[in-house]
Order: sequence, then C-alpha cells, then structure tokens
Amino acid sequence: MEVIWRFKPVADPLARQVESMIYILKAPMLGWREAARGLKLAEFTPTVEAGGVPKGGELMAIAKSMEGGASPEAFFQSLKERVQAELARGVGLYVEAAGALATSSIILAVFASLPFLGIGPLGLMVMVTLTLVALMMRPGDHYYTLTPLDIVGLMVGITVGFLNLAGGFLAYGLVTLPVLIDDWRVASGLRDRVTLAFGELLTRPKPREIIDTSPVEAGLRRLWLEAKASGAPSLVAWANQLVVHYLEGLQTVKVNYMVYGIIVASFLGGLSLAIPMVLSSVLNQAPGALQMLQAYLNINALKYSEYLNAIGVGLLSGSMMLDHRLGAILAGSLGLITLLL
Repeated sequence: MEVIWRFKPVADPLARQVESMIYILKAPMLGWREAARGLKLAEFTPTVEAGGVPKGGELMAIAKSMEGGASPEAFFQSLKERVQAELARGVGLYVEAAGALATSSIILAVFASLPFLGIGPLGLMVMVTLTLVALMMRPGDHYYTLTPLDIVGLMVGITVGFLNLAGGFLAYGLVTLPVLIDDWRVASGLRDRVTLAFGELLTRPKPREIIDTSPVEAGLRRLWLEAKASGAPSLVAWANQLVVHYLEGLQTVKVNYMVYGIIVASFLGGLSLAIPMVLSSVLNQAPGALQMLQAYLNINALKYSEYLNAIGVGLLSGSMMLDHRLGAILAGSLGLITLLL
C-alpha cells in the first residue's frame, strides 16, 4: 500500500527504555562513560560534556559504582534490574492512562444521556479530544499513515457526512478497510518479527535485519545493530533478554488498551442503544396530549444526544483498540444503529 505520509505516537513512555537498553548492553564492555556516547536522552548526553553523572542518571551512577569491581555478567544483571523497574513504571503509566481515558468517557457518556443538561455536540467534541489523546499515547506497534485510500475515503465520507454524520464515518472506515487490515497485520506480527531478528543473531551468520515497519522496530533496530556489531555471543544473549522483557511490557500495554477499548464500546455503546428504547415507552404511557408532546420532545432530544454519544464512543473505543480507521467504523455503526432505534 502506497504511503504518502506517516507519523508515530508522540507520548510513548516505553520509547525511552530503548536508550537505557542500549546503554546497559554497552556499559559492561566499554565502561560507564563511553557507553553514553551517541545516546539522546538528557540523562546520558551531559556526561560527555561535563564529565560527571548527570542529574537523574541512575543507570550511570550504578554503572560507575560497579565499574572495575564486578564481572561483566554481574554488571549487566544489576543494570538490567534497574531497567526492568523503569519498564514496569512505563507500563504502569500506560495502564493508568488507558483507565483514565475509559473512566472519563464513561462519566461523559452518562452525563450526555441527560438531555436537560444540553451537552449534545459538546460531548462529541470532548470524545474526539479523548480520541486524539488515545491515538497519541497508543503503543507504537504500527505507524499512522496517510494513503491514497484515505484521501478517497475522506472525500466520500465528507460527502455522505453532509447527509448523515454517522454514515460519513462509516463510509470513510469502509473505504480504508484494506489499510486497516494491513495495520492490524503489522501490529499483530510485531513480536514475532522482532524475536526472530534478534534470535537469528545467535543462529545465522547473516541474520535477518529489523526493518522500520513500526516505531517500536525503528527504536529496537539500534539495539539490534549494537548487538550485531559487538560480535560477542554474550552481548547478543543479553540483547535477547532485554528484548523479551521489553516485548512482554509492550504486550501488557496492548492488552490493556484492547480491554479498555472493548469495555468502552460494549458498556457505553449498550447505554447509547438501551436508554432511548427504555424511555420511548414513556411516550405510550403519557396520559394526556400535553404530556405526550413533552415526552416526545424529551425522547427526541435524548435520541439526538445518544446518537452523538454513540459516534464519540465508537471513535474512542476503536482508536484505543487499534487506530482511527477502526474508530470510524465503530462510530458509524453505533451511530446508525442508535439512529434507527
């Protein structure tokens, strides 16, 4: 699939761990100072300029204290424990962010179900904002791309959207479905591609290289090159250990985002569909003409709020599970179902 433009999530708490893994792979052999050369994080780069351990450079402080007094294996294991702790904190941040997004959407959806509050379009705008936050904080298991199909999908979606907003989202999602399937394949195959590339460093003289297929692979490629350039079986084995822990953390984050996305879609989608059906019975039970008119107006206002709410729920849940294209499909589907009830 031709790609016109691509970009990656900008708030990835796990991306910085790659720098730490490269450092602890090199430090037992090169020393605590030389291992920091070429690394981009602030906790590493000032060392070359100032000659001392920078503020916040816990890894470097541990490496400096152990240099010359421990075997390379013990050196590496001590640093690895520190990196594993940092990785666990990064995973925790991810999980907390997913929980906060889900909780915020549930609270908003409940209030949007009360038509007298007049949330309406404002609720949808907040859901769109939460969707953008979710997209920027998802694990980098695939790039967000702009393809020719996206351009066609946007044209079709905008045209249909003038007639029906939910229909416009669904049209865009269906037109870009082939790209969505490609993204799912890239994301689901990430673990196998990375473990195979690192494993072949130990089993093949010409191992398969890691390709820049996703932001995660682009970052881990640097670690792969360091391990390959070393030519030392021990360093390659250490690199494989680090990658296994990193991928386990990444998988935990992906599972949590998937679970929270499903919760948002099922719970709030069900809320958007059920409330208008339950309250529509009020119309049949209104005793007089005035009460019937009031009930009708309230139910119509509620259906409109739930229609917009269903679109926002679909956008957020699909984006948490994979990306905006899945969000568009869920938004269009839930919106149209709510409209037809």
